[in-house]
Amino acid sequence: MYLIAICFLSLADLAMTLDHMKGPGMYESNPLARLIMHWGSPASLAMFKCMTLLLGCWLLWRTRHSRAAEIGAIICLVALTWLMLRWNHYSAQMAELTPHLAEVRAYHSDTWVAVTGDR
Repeated sequence: MYLIAICFLSLADLAMTLDHMKGPGMYESNPLARLIMHWGSPASLAMFKCMTLLLGCWLLWRTRHSRAAEIGAIICLVALTWLMLRWNHYSAQMAELTPHLAEVRAYHSDTWVAVTGDR
Protein backbone atom coordinates (compact mmCIF):
# COMPACT_ATOMS: atom_id res chain seq x y z
CA MET A 1 0.00 0.00 0.00
CA TYR A 2 2.86 2.38 0.82
CA LEU A 3 4.45 1.79 -2.58
CA ILE A 4 1.23 2.65 -4.42
CA ALA A 5 0.96 5.92 -2.51
CA ILE A 6 4.63 6.70 -3.13
CA CYS A 7 4.19 6.08 -6.88
CA PHE A 8 1.03 8.18 -7.04
CA LEU A 9 2.56 11.14 -5.18
CA SER A 10 5.81 10.92 -7.16
CA LEU A 11 3.95 10.93 -10.47
CA ALA A 12 1.84 13.87 -9.26
CA ASP A 13 5.09 15.71 -8.48
CA LEU A 14 6.37 14.96 -11.98
CA ALA A 15 3.13 16.18 -13.55
CA MET A 16 3.25 19.43 -11.60
CA THR A 17 6.93 19.92 -12.40
CA LEU A 18 6.33 19.48 -16.13
CA ASP A 19 3.25 21.69 -16.02
CA HIS A 20 5.12 24.56 -14.34
CA MET A 21 8.14 24.10 -16.63
CA LYS A 22 5.97 24.41 -19.73
CA GLY A 23 4.27 27.52 -18.37
CA PRO A 24 6.18 30.50 -17.04
CA GLY A 25 8.98 28.39 -15.59
CA MET A 26 9.79 27.53 -12.02
CA TYR A 27 12.35 27.66 -9.27
CA GLU A 28 14.00 24.22 -8.91
CA SER A 29 15.82 23.56 -5.66
CA ASN A 30 17.00 20.03 -6.53
CA PRO A 31 20.42 20.58 -8.18
CA LEU A 32 20.38 17.28 -10.10
CA ALA A 33 16.89 17.86 -11.49
CA ARG A 34 17.87 21.45 -12.30
CA LEU A 35 20.90 20.22 -14.26
CA ILE A 36 18.74 17.78 -16.24
CA MET A 37 16.22 20.55 -16.94
CA HIS A 38 18.91 22.91 -18.19
CA TRP A 39 20.65 20.40 -20.46
CA GLY A 40 17.89 17.94 -21.25
CA SER A 41 14.31 17.92 -22.31
CA PRO A 42 11.08 17.34 -20.40
CA ALA A 43 11.28 13.73 -21.57
CA SER A 44 14.75 13.29 -20.05
CA LEU A 45 13.52 14.72 -16.76
CA ALA A 46 10.51 12.38 -16.81
CA MET A 47 12.76 9.42 -17.58
CA PHE A 48 15.15 10.38 -14.75
CA LYS A 49 12.33 10.77 -12.23
CA CYS A 50 10.64 7.53 -13.32
CA MET A 51 13.88 5.56 -13.16
CA THR A 52 14.71 6.83 -9.67
CA LEU A 53 11.14 6.08 -8.60
CA LEU A 54 11.39 2.55 -9.97
CA LEU A 55 14.73 2.00 -8.27
CA GLY A 56 13.48 3.30 -4.93
CA CYS A 57 10.26 1.28 -5.06
CA TRP A 58 12.15 -1.83 -6.08
CA LEU A 59 14.51 -1.43 -3.12
CA LEU A 60 11.62 -0.91 -0.72
CA TRP A 61 9.76 -3.89 -2.18
CA ARG A 62 12.81 -6.19 -1.98
CA THR A 63 13.32 -5.28 1.67
CA ARG A 64 9.60 -5.06 2.50
CA HIS A 65 9.81 -7.54 5.40
CA SER A 66 12.30 -5.43 7.35
CA ARG A 67 11.42 -2.70 9.78
CA ALA A 68 13.91 -0.38 8.05
CA ALA A 69 12.01 -0.66 4.75
CA GLU A 70 8.72 0.15 6.44
CA ILE A 71 10.24 3.15 8.19
CA GLY A 72 11.82 4.22 4.89
CA ALA A 73 8.47 3.98 3.11
CA ILE A 74 6.79 6.05 5.82
CA ILE A 75 9.53 8.67 5.59
CA CYS A 76 9.04 8.78 1.79
CA LEU A 77 5.30 9.26 2.25
CA VAL A 78 5.80 12.05 4.77
CA ALA A 79 8.32 13.78 2.47
CA LEU A 80 6.07 13.45 -0.58
CA THR A 81 3.03 14.69 1.36
CA TRP A 82 5.07 17.69 2.49
CA LEU A 83 6.10 18.21 -1.14
CA MET A 84 2.45 18.24 -2.27
CA LEU A 85 1.70 20.89 0.36
CA ARG A 86 4.66 22.91 -0.92
CA TRP A 87 3.35 22.58 -4.50
CA ASN A 88 0.01 23.94 -3.35
CA HIS A 89 1.72 26.90 -1.70
CA TYR A 90 4.03 27.43 -4.71
CA SER A 91 1.10 27.47 -7.13
CA ALA A 92 -0.69 30.07 -5.04
CA GLN A 93 2.45 32.22 -4.88
CA MET A 94 3.02 31.95 -8.63
CA ALA A 95 -0.50 33.20 -9.29
CA GLU A 96 0.27 36.28 -7.21
CA LEU A 97 3.70 36.76 -8.84
CA THR A 98 2.60 36.50 -12.46
CA PRO A 99 2.92 40.26 -13.09
CA HIS A 100 6.47 40.17 -11.68
CA LEU A 101 7.85 37.03 -13.36
CA ALA A 102 10.59 38.86 -15.27
CA GLU A 103 12.04 40.13 -11.99
CA VAL A 104 11.75 36.69 -10.37
CA ARG A 105 13.51 35.04 -13.33
CA ALA A 106 16.35 37.58 -13.17
CA TYR A 107 16.81 37.14 -9.42
CA HIS A 108 16.83 33.32 -9.62
CA SER A 109 18.64 33.05 -12.95
CA ASP A 110 20.77 30.07 -11.84
CA THR A 111 17.86 28.08 -10.42
CA TRP A 112 14.99 29.13 -12.72
CA VAL A 113 14.05 26.56 -15.32
CA ALA A 114 11.58 26.68 -18.18
CA VAL A 115 10.89 24.75 -21.33
CA THR A 116 11.58 26.84 -24.41
CA GLY A 117 10.62 26.21 -27.99
CA ASP A 118 14.18 25.34 -29.04
CA ARG A 119 14.21 21.87 -27.42
